[in-house]
Amino acid sequence: MKKMILLTVLLLGFACNPFSQVDAAEAGDGYTSGAEVGFYESPSSASTDSQAKKAGTGQTDDAKDRSDAQTTNADQFGFMPRLGTTQAWLCSMAGLLTILIITLLLILKRNGKDKEEENKKMKKSYLVASLAGLTLIGLSSMPVSIVGATTEVVSDGQVMFKTDVTRTPAKNPLDPGDTKPGKPTNPTNPTGTATNGTTGPLSLDYASSFTFGEAMISADDAKYYAKPQVFSQDDGKTVDRPNFVQVTDKRGTFEGWTLKVKQEKQFSVKDDDTKELTGAQLKYLNGNVTSTIDQQYAPTGQKEITLVPGSAEVAPLAAAKDQGMGTWIYRFGDEQTMAKSIELAVPGTSPKMAKEYVTELTWTLESTPTNTTPSPKS
Repeated sequence: MKKMILLTVLLLGFACNPFSQVDAAEAGDGYTSGAEVGFYESPSSASTDSQAKKAGTGQTDDAKDRSDAQTTNADQFGFMPRLGTTQAWLCSMAGLLTILIITLLLILKRNGKDKEEENKKMKKSYLVASLAGLTLIGLSSMPVSIVGATTEVVSDGQVMFKTDVTRTPAKNPLDPGDTKPGKPTNPTNPTGTATNGTTGPLSLDYASSFTFGEAMISADDAKYYAKPQVFSQDDGKTVDRPNFVQVTDKRGTFEGWTLKVKQEKQFSVKDDDTKELTGAQLKYLNGNVTSTIDQQYAPTGQKEITLVPGSAEVAPLAAAKDQGMGTWIYRFGDEQTMAKSIELAVPGTSPKMAKEYVTELTWTLESTPTNTTPSPKS
């Protein structure tokens, strides 16, 4: 009888000993590919140090020792082993309960001395049951939570941009994202071919030339409006769009830029520049900026430009630092106003010959932003 009780107590001690348990928190390690590595103190080492310190101070409370030796998880309590999942905890309890029941039955059956032979058979059955209980406890001790552990790997991505020096073609001023905008024409050129813009990472891609057409000689003050920019399409048809200036910044420096314009001389007879259109004044109206780029990066454009022939250049469009990246269109008018967005005011007192009058406009793109020069007043 004493041997059986002793065996049972030993089995109970084995079942309650957490030496073979695996903490779910210790089951998985993460790592990161890189140039750094970190080392961490093992929870079991920390527990050993804690127990050693408490042994030196003479503490004998078993419950307190177990509390210091183990990190208590949210679903662990009391003297139970540290288990990874609820399923493992239930298996452990089932094993312990089986051993307790066997112990009680051994004590009760031992009192029936007249059934010694039967007790021998029962003992064999109890032994088998005890082994089954230990098996359950052993299964519960396995690191079940390792199956659900996660690991991490950090991978890198890289891309490198370089400066683009190719020519940027003129875009559709009404729809900069149009993949088939056609080609702008030059109404002042007999062949209709538009002048190519500049090349390079910072380029002035296009500036509209325009014509006011024919007008009757009058002694009254009059205003004339330039015709819209004509685009020829692949099918041979033409469409009208606003007159515009196009700038592209592909430097990748985000340093900004400034666009300036100057009317070199007054309108004068084409073959005799001494015959000027005295007092004539050129204005750009309804100026606005558009692009496929987010508008938070838009350069600042003046809504109206008034030019004085032979005077200082003005800066109607400027991109400050961190602005103006990509392609931007400075257009004059939209679908409704493009036909009245470049104005030529001619006083009635100005003598007029029955000939063609012309002028020149010089557009300059500077690579650094400058203070915008105010438009000269008439």
